[in-house]
Amino acid sequence: MGNDVAVDSKFKITGSIEERYGTEPNHSLEVEYTQTDDDRVLVGVGLRAKSDNITTMHLKYARIDENGNVDTEDTELVKEGTDPNHQLEVWLQCPKQNEVIVGLGLRAKSDNVTTMRIYTRTLNTDTGKLEHPDEHRGGSEPDHTLEVKGLPTTEEDITLLRGLGLRMRSDNITTMANFYGKVSPR
Repeated sequence: MGNDVAVDSKFKITGSIEERYGTEPNHSLEVEYTQTDDDRVLVGVGLRAKSDNITTMHLKYARIDENGNVDTEDTELVKEGTDPNHQLEVWLQCPKQNEVIVGLGLRAKSDNVTTMRIYTRTLNTDTGKLEHPDEHRGGSEPDHTLEVKGLPTTEEDITLLRGLGLRMRSDNITTMANFYGKVSPR
């Protein structure tokens, strides 16, 4: 349209509430990132492990547009870890329109991230509420039991995953920190 002025998104994401999971929930993290832009939501996660460490983490964020839609054409891919550009062992992203990630489940085996689940909800473009919970599975063993799982425990209809931190030890995902934010009207 020839207009370079950015238009505000209909909703904003505020806060950063950290919740920890795993057999060693309070241990330091090997890799972590939290989105600070208040108009971006998490829509994809990718991981790789090597030598008992999470060495590669990719997080894909999409912008909420002025109509309240998750704009999958306006994305940002964040790469973290000691080897951030390495090929991933597992990658999942939201397959449905206006779907956002609200939680995550993981398992590692033989120095690989073999099981990942993203827990999603659909952003209601009128109200900003998160509706219709769903689960998507990936990895070389997508149906295996999980070592760690984290989902919001309060205000599930407005709480989503904003960032992630991980640690691996003894061939297991032992520490997961989920950083949650809340959706509200701008």
